[in-house]
Amino acid sequence: MAGGLNTRFGPAPTWRRRVAWLMLLLGVIAVHGCVTRAVADRMAGLVADQALPARMEVAYVREMALSVPPPTAAPAAPPAVAPPAPPA
Repeated sequence: MAGGLNTRFGPAPTWRRRVAWLMLLLGVIAVHGCVTRAVADRMAGLVADQALPARMEVAYVREMALSVPPPTAAPAAPPAVAPPAPPA
């Protein structure tokens, strides 16, 4: 190979390192498969047809009817201001 092509990533990995990466990859795939199967088994146990809890019952104590508001006293009128006296 031309010199300098592999210097960026270092020397090529040895066969032992390649085998170790392959074993790690297979182990991760196996663990993910086992976890996925366990989750799928638990999900199968959750049946959607199970009885739902009883609905809430609501009872109104009294009827809320509209009524006329009580009369209030009219606000006091502001005091009248006398017009200014014409100049004499």
